[in-house]
Amino acid sequence: MSNGLPKLLYSKEEAAEILSLPESSVEWLLRTGKLPRHKVAGKIRFTLEDLQVLITASAVDSSAALGGK
Repeated sequence: MSNGLPKLLYSKEEAAEILSLPESSVEWLLRTGKLPRHKVAGKIRFTLEDLQVLITASAVDSSAALGGK
């Protein structure tokens, strides 16, 4: 459905694809409260900002990953 408007909301399946994760991982992130979401008409949906929050929160400091060097 390409009507020239930006896509505002994404399904769990689409979020999993965007994050390059299995859908089961997205469901785990939801259960643990690590992934923000919106409920619209009884369906869980995500914005790109929701997904960005998760990505930002999961960033690893490269010096910590290298043992503090």
